[in-house]
Amino acid sequence: MSPIEHIDDNTVLTKLLTFGPSIYLDKRDALQNLIIQHGFWEKAVTDVFLSLVKPGMTVLDIGANCGYYSLLAAMYVGPHGKVHAFEPSPLHHDNLMKSIAKNGFNQIELHKVALTNIDGETTLYISRLGGASIYNPGLPGTIEAKVKTVVFTEYFPKQKVDIIKIDIDGSEPLIMDGLFQLIDSNDNIQIIMEYCPFIWRGSGYQPLPILQRFAERGFNFHIIRHDGTLVPATIEQLETYSEPAHLDLKIGRSM
Repeated sequence: MSPIEHIDDNTVLTKLLTFGPSIYLDKRDALQNLIIQHGFWEKAVTDVFLSLVKPGMTVLDIGANCGYYSLLAAMYVGPHGKVHAFEPSPLHHDNLMKSIAKNGFNQIELHKVALTNIDGETTLYISRLGGASIYNPGLPGTIEAKVKTVVFTEYFPKQKVDIIKIDIDGSEPLIMDGLFQLIDSNDNIQIIMEYCPFIWRGSGYQPLPILQRFAERGFNFHIIRHDGTLVPATIEQLETYSEPAHLDLKIGRSM
């Protein structure tokens, strides 16, 4: 277990994966408490993600939260790589800025915006259980914040990108048009995405057209199991998945 330094009543400073970067965490957040206790989060997803990241790569972390994946990615891409971290939540943003400075990670560029399909402003619902979404989960203790929204392609019209991690609590369909434009200019791109068809359908989006757009471009789907194994999945299996719990997917073309 990594040493923990208590900064104030709500904030601690610790290290990720014992040997990894330093990170400021909020003890009031359930997800961040798990990182404080164990030094990691989503071990299987972490292992798959880091197996893809290489020195000099460009990584997008869409829904960076406390910066867990952004900081690890920055360590792996090194000073000649680039990490773009997107996190609109004011509760996460300040600590993430401090974490970036603490590690001297000049390769991380932090964007305090929500990527969507329109420019403007929206309400972000922030749960103390660890998530933040533009859809109100109706959970006790949820905090509301007005945040800026930006169209995906305004940031990355034709840029080289190697890896994208997407975890925006059900808002994934809103960035798909921009995502596919980026995919079309990056042949070897790899994606780690939280797949939430239960929430997508509740928000008026059917998963099948999105899955088909990936398949038409030669992408394969793998479910990341909790034991770290990658299980191939068909469009049919994913389209009919109806459980409230999300799946973690690795999406990429055969190399």
